[in-house]
Formats: sequence, C-alpha cells, structure tokens
Amino acid sequence: MNLKLFGNTGPTPAFKRDLQLLSKLSEPDRVALREWFHENAALGVPDQRALADLLKKTTLDAAQLATVVTLLKFLLTSWGSFGLNLSDIENDLGSIGYSETEREPILRILSELQPFRDAARFGSIKHSYEVAGVPTIDDVNIVWDIRPIFEDFAFSAASENNRHTSLLGITYLLMLEIEASRADGKNETSSFQLREEDVDSLLDGLSRAKEQLAVLKDRKGLLR
Repeated sequence: MNLKLFGNTGPTPAFKRDLQLLSKLSEPDRVALREWFHENAALGVPDQRALADLLKKTTLDAAQLATVVTLLKFLLTSWGSFGLNLSDIENDLGSIGYSETEREPILRILSELQPFRDAARFGSIKHSYEVAGVPTIDDVNIVWDIRPIFEDFAFSAASENNRHTSLLGITYLLMLEIEASRADGKNETSSFQLREEDVDSLLDGLSRAKEQLAVLKDRKGLLR
C-alpha cells in the first residue's frame, strides 16, 4: 500500500474511528472549528480555556472535541510537512476504503482549514522545542493554608507547662503543587509552601519577567 499521509501500513483502527467522527461533523461544528483554528492554529497544545469556549459552540462532547482538534492538527501538520496536495489526501482516503461520500466531508473541512496549515505545522515544531530539556508544567494547584502558631510543637521533648496548647496566633502559607511532564513522557509532581511575602516576591519577579519578554519581542530582529 503506497500511502503518502498514512504510511505504508495505513491508519490504525483507532485512527479510522477518529476519521469517522471527523466525517460526521455538522455544518455549525465546522464553522466553529474554522473560527477556532483561525485564532489558535499555531498553538502547540490546544489551550484548555480556548477549547472550553469552543465546546460551547459545537454539538460535540469534551472527549469528541479533543479528538477532533488533535486529529485536525495532525492532518494539517502532516499535510504541510510532507508537501502534499489535497488530492494526495483524497487518494489516501480512497486507498484505505473510504467512499467518495465518506471522503467528501473530510476533504471539505481540510480545504476550509488549508489557510491555517502552515501555522499548525509551526505550532507543532514550536511545541517540540518547548518540551525539550527540563520538565514542562502541565498543571498548578494552589490553596491557602491557615496555620496555627502554638508556643511549642506537639512533638517537642522540652515542652513544659502545656506550652504546646498555648495558641499565639496564626500565619498564612500558600500551598503550591506543580504537575509536570518530562521529555521522556514521564510525569512528576512537586509541592512547595510559600509565605505571604514569598508570594509577593514571586509575583513581582513574574511581572518583571513579562516586562523583559515585551522587550525581547520588541527587539526580536536583533536576535536573527
């Protein structure tokens, strides 16, 4: 089997099921997806907030939408990377058993998204650079801890006169949990606690880092 997009072995059964879902999109779904790709094609990984907004505009559930967006990004990226024409994709679909009626809706949405093909390919390449090296943050969990301050610790061997029950006050600590993925696909979780003043310092540092980024973007021509 001489396929240009799907390889010599052809798509897996799971991939074929995803193509079937793509072929059954309604017109309002295609319009919503076209608008979403117009704004987000260059994203390496779909922004969850953007997907949440898109979900409200389609008839798909969350899992179906994630499947369709991932599939479309793959098709657009591969289409550009292999230097194919839409007719090459049509021939591949025909070679793996898709009738003209089944091919038509897939080709239609790809044709509609063709203007965003290069942006999708750039986003895929950009993501490869962004996940290389140190672990990449996937999620952050934040909660405030109100911690009592007693005159002595409960496990203090030197505690006298019930000082461990003498409540002096409270302090506030931010509990920060960071979930990250490594380039080898493994996940890791790290937890930290920050004092209120540490949180202020972190926010100030992040704000200054954004100012530096603005300078870099303004002068990016100097980096060529």
